[in-house]
Amino acid sequence: MEPLRILQLSDIHMLPGEGSTKYGLDPADCLLQNFACVNRLEKKPDVVIVTGDMAEDGSEETYSRLKQMLLQFDCPVYVLPGNHDHVSNLRKALLCDRIIMESLIDLKSWRLITVNSQVEGEVYGAIEKEGLFMLEKLISEGGDTPCLVALHHNPVPVCDSPGCQLLGNEEFLNMLSRNSQVRAVISGHTHYSGETDCNQIRLLATASTFVQINHKTAKELDYEKNPGQVHSLDRQQRGCRVLDLHEDGRIDTAVLVPETREI
Repeated sequence: MEPLRILQLSDIHMLPGEGSTKYGLDPADCLLQNFACVNRLEKKPDVVIVTGDMAEDGSEETYSRLKQMLLQFDCPVYVLPGNHDHVSNLRKALLCDRIIMESLIDLKSWRLITVNSQVEGEVYGAIEKEGLFMLEKLISEGGDTPCLVALHHNPVPVCDSPGCQLLGNEEFLNMLSRNSQVRAVISGHTHYSGETDCNQIRLLATASTFVQINHKTAKELDYEKNPGQVHSLDRQQRGCRVLDLHEDGRIDTAVLVPETREI
């Protein structure tokens, strides 16, 4: 059977008006660069998932603008909130019959489970105990069906900045490790692309479609001398991720980068 192809977009940071810029970049133009990569694929995505920070300002105007761009996909688009998103405005101006926000999506021989890690008014993320309980319940109800879990905040720290953290990440990962159905976790937030492993679960951080952030740890800098240098921007790098989910639980994945450059 042909694998199910998922396209992950993350951290779009759309702005409300045409030609609006941040860091000297137009997020809409950056998103279109990613769309061009997707259009060159021989096999198009069966499903799109957007893992948060869809709007920079959280306004209805911005979500309406993004809606028109996402409706270019001839497949369902699933979304979940990031720290920049305003959930009420998102529901009003973005969601429709083809752009959907759900906790559980059954896709052929896979379960896609989305987790809300947004902490209102904060940059960092967290998953409430009730959310962890519901996540494990949804995993177990699928029996042996392989699961892909999606959330906004990266569960693996890439630097020491408080805003980059998912509070309770160890509890989250320990729970997933008890459930062999979970094959991978996809996330965004850090504007960084990378892969780590936790008890045979692939933890896939995906680049922003907008701009990449380079992260440094405490070992790599002196906070007293360089308090603002934990992050630096790379305006030339951006991307999105393609995942092919096989019936037997295997995952093939690659990051698509405009102009075919590697992140």
